[in-house]
Amino acid sequence: MSFSFLKFFAIKKRSNFNLKNSEVYKAFHSLAKHSNLLIFHDARIYHHRKKSIIPLLIFDNFRGLYIIEQKAWSFKMLYNSNIERKKNLQQQENNLAFSSIQELLKEKYNDTAHKDLPPLFNFLIMNNLTVNEYEKLSASLKTLLPQSNIIFSDNSRSEIFKKIQDVSYENPHLDSCNEILSNLLIEYTIVNKENEVYFCTQEQRNFIDSKLQQVNNLHGPNKSGKTALLILKALQELLRDDTKTLIVLTRTEEEKNVFTQRLLNTVKHAMVEVPIQNINIMSSEEYMNLSAPIHADIFMCDDANLLKDEVRDTINALQKRSKLLFVNAKKEKNIFTLKKYFTNKERKVLFHHGKQQAKALYLVQKILQNNEVQDIIVIGKQKSLQMLQDDLKHFIPEDVIVFNKSIPCSSQDGRRLFLCNYANIKESFVKHAILLDIKSANIHELDYALQIASQDVHIIYEEESDNINILRQRYENSQK
Repeated sequence: MSFSFLKFFAIKKRSNFNLKNSEVYKAFHSLAKHSNLLIFHDARIYHHRKKSIIPLLIFDNFRGLYIIEQKAWSFKMLYNSNIERKKNLQQQENNLAFSSIQELLKEKYNDTAHKDLPPLFNFLIMNNLTVNEYEKLSASLKTLLPQSNIIFSDNSRSEIFKKIQDVSYENPHLDSCNEILSNLLIEYTIVNKENEVYFCTQEQRNFIDSKLQQVNNLHGPNKSGKTALLILKALQELLRDDTKTLIVLTRTEEEKNVFTQRLLNTVKHAMVEVPIQNINIMSSEEYMNLSAPIHADIFMCDDANLLKDEVRDTINALQKRSKLLFVNAKKEKNIFTLKKYFTNKERKVLFHHGKQQAKALYLVQKILQNNEVQDIIVIGKQKSLQMLQDDLKHFIPEDVIVFNKSIPCSSQDGRRLFLCNYANIKESFVKHAILLDIKSANIHELDYALQIASQDVHIIYEEESDNINILRQRYENSQK
């Protein structure tokens, strides 16, 4: 069912009613806790240069989407009003614009998902109208405002739930939440390195919707989507104010290139015009070598805990006028923590006590019995890697390579065993990782390294240390 455009000439004054404070809004959230509803307040739909804000958008994974507007129209207002159909009206206090919102949603979904939008239903919240007052309105007005699609001020929660369920039977073949919402709500849509699209979790959406303070810290493990959230937060800030300027700092040149490409892929999927030229993406080396400091409204820094102290000190000294958003900074201020990370739950973390060189050689040979050389990465200090490289040449026919930061990692892959120092770890999709030099490594770098393999991580240590105790507590005990 779709409402026509309506214009009430007698209604001139805009209401200050806040939907979030209404009992009806609270009722919807209460229902969502015990049903399959996802609720979005002031949902923003962007498509190219078009934009629409839906006061309340609800997704039911068995029925489809609900567009819900709210009006503070009273019985007196409606009883004394003239009403007529209009086309192409924008959302205002004295009209309903369901059709224009529907058209934008359909256009958006068709262009991004390349198919028709799932079922779409309209409802109107009447905060100042009771069921009995509605019965006293004219028949013509009731025809244009059907009772079944109005939520009145005195409707109980069970009545509200029944109304939204009665619009349609359950459809077990409806596309998933991820499929539908990731093609509509682009502020909450992650595009990963493989161009796969995911709709953000509630935890991730909470961060995106949070208001930036002067200093902000996003904490989360590797594979928690933290880099993707920086991209989405940057886009959200520009979509809501296209005059803002941003600086995004990455640890290495390669990570800068990866971030830039993911940003472009996200904008491409979103199909929205946004001034991405307002985002200046730099590696930490570039930033430190600037001939003159540059400033921005917002300064974002990925993996701040892995930066050198001098880089962090320079940021704090030069960016005092910016709002700062750090990922995994050591500061304890305005922290937003991501608890969930997305990796293979069957992945094993294995601890090996013994001589490092001998154990590493043994593990490489053992893993290679059922895997290719490119499935393995060995991470350690430069000296240990060089020694391992010399020994491995006698055991495997393929080339062995030690990471050279002057050459992009993408040029160093292929059919080679990859050896990398902790300072230059890249996000990887290898199956197996072997970690060396545990005692002397930075614990933050160790945490980062532990997330890059999909199947197993082998930790080699020759003696007990604080780092080994920390890693055992975090990983070994969690797998029992």
